[in-house]
Amino acid sequence: MHFLVLQFLWCVTHMLRMIVVVEPGHYTIAEGKRTEGLVCRLMTSAPSTGILPSRLEIFSRQLMLQSVSYAPMGMCTLHRPLIASVIGAVTTYLVILIQFQRYDN
Repeated sequence: MHFLVLQFLWCVTHMLRMIVVVEPGHYTIAEGKRTEGLVCRLMTSAPSTGILPSRLEIFSRQLMLQSVSYAPMGMCTLHRPLIASVIGAVTTYLVILIQFQRYDN
C-alpha cells in the first residue's frame, strides 16, 4: 500500500510540473488571439489620418501571419491538448500493464 501511495504522489508531482510548464503557453496563445480582435476593433474605430492606422495595419498583419505558439525544438506544441495526450498515453500504458499482470497470475 505504501508503494502505491508513493507512486500516486510521484504521478501527481509530475502532472503538476507539466501543468506549470503548459499553462503559461496556453494563456499567452489566448492573449495573442484576444489581441488580434482588439487590434481589428481599434482599426475600425481609429481615425483614418496620422500614423496610427498604418502602425495598426502593420501590427495586425504581424499578428495574423505569425501566430503565437511554443514548440521547444519543434518537437511538440505546448498547449492544453498536450496534457490530454499525455494522460491518454499513460492510461493506455497502465491498462496494458494491468492486463499483462492478470495474465501472469
